Amino acid sequence: MKRRHQEEIISLETSNKAKVLLVEESYQRREFRLREEIEQISADNLSKLRNLEDEKSSLIASNYRRIEEVEKSKSAEISRMREQHHQEIERMKQDHFTAIEVLRKTKEHELKGYSPPPTTPSPCSSLWSR
Repeated sequence: MKRRHQEEIISLETSNKAKVLLVEESYQRREFRLREEIEQISADNLSKLRNLEDEKSSLIASNYRRIEEVEKSKSAEISRMREQHHQEIERMKQDHFTAIEVLRKTKEHELKGYSPPPTTPSPCSSLWSR
């Protein structure tokens, strides 16, 4: 009986060791698969990260080019508007001087046609002769 008991214990220990070995092997295979999966996911994520960084750099460069183009366009528009403003001021000055000249000639013509009475000199006559 003792011997049979001893054999049962040995049989159970052997069976238990075999089960433990199977479980260990199963977990080792699973750990290996999970490590491979983690490495693959890491590689995929690294690739995606590099692609996104490249895209980001491209977008930043594109935006800087667009900003530069807009600034050049704005600068050209400001220069054009300044030149247009300067030309308009010059035209207005010319119109003003032309109007003053026409007015002066009209006044001179009126004064030549108008002769004041000889007894009273006009106080404004000195102003018109300028």
